[in-house]
Amino acid sequence: MQFEDMCTQLSQHISKRLDAVEELSHLMLSLNEAQSQPADVVRCKQMLEQIREFLSQLRPKIESTQHQSVRQQSLDTGDIELF
Repeated sequence: MQFEDMCTQLSQHISKRLDAVEELSHLMLSLNEAQSQPADVVRCKQMLEQIREFLSQLRPKIESTQHQSVRQQSLDTGDIELF
């Protein structure tokens, strides 16, 4: 595998992980907002339902980032083609 391909795959993998972290951050903010308004039970229930739905959509994204995106199998030297 060429170095550029490995870097591209790794940067895409990192981007997916950062997206998942950002979405988790939004989830935590929503949880905090729901917790800060316990008197408004109806609104709190609506927010918790939205959070539950959001979490069910986020779970596959997080699980898809668990595998290793690039693996180097050997350090053999190769030829370089100059154009």
